[in-house]
Amino acid sequence: MSVASPFTPEQQQTFDADTAKIFAKYPPERRSAALIPVLHAAQNLQGWLAPKALDYVAEVVGVPRTRVQEVVSFYSMFHLKPVGEKHVQVCVNLACWLRGSDKIVDACKKHIGEQQMQPTADGKASWCEVECLASCGTAPAVMINAKYHEGFSVEELEQELGKKQP
Repeated sequence: MSVASPFTPEQQQTFDADTAKIFAKYPPERRSAALIPVLHAAQNLQGWLAPKALDYVAEVVGVPRTRVQEVVSFYSMFHLKPVGEKHVQVCVNLACWLRGSDKIVDACKKHIGEQQMQPTADGKASWCEVECLASCGTAPAVMINAKYHEGFSVEELEQELGKKQP
């Protein structure tokens, strides 16, 4: 069975080029090990992974769709619905919470919206809580899109979002 590509022709060209580079790093018999990088390549094209994209990645990598679902539901870096242009992930594990991540969450609610994973009306921003960003010693940790921030503050969030401080 052949799954139709979920990408525009331009996106397909980029995806094909990206996956060729990814697969070149793996021996043919270990192609399934490329699942996470290929998922990143797909998500980078559309900002999230629609069900059709998951089906397509499963076929391209040569793994069952259930394996793809296991991976994307485990890792918080994969989005199964659209997120904002700036997607803020706030670590709320103990070390980050003790160092003020709760204040960052409050600021996200104030400036972006109460609901996690819900883009603003203009699609500019969204946010969510995550369990651990592996930065306990430099907490609080935040990721904005693929950029990692340590020792992050409410003021830095407001600056990233282009919000004026009161």
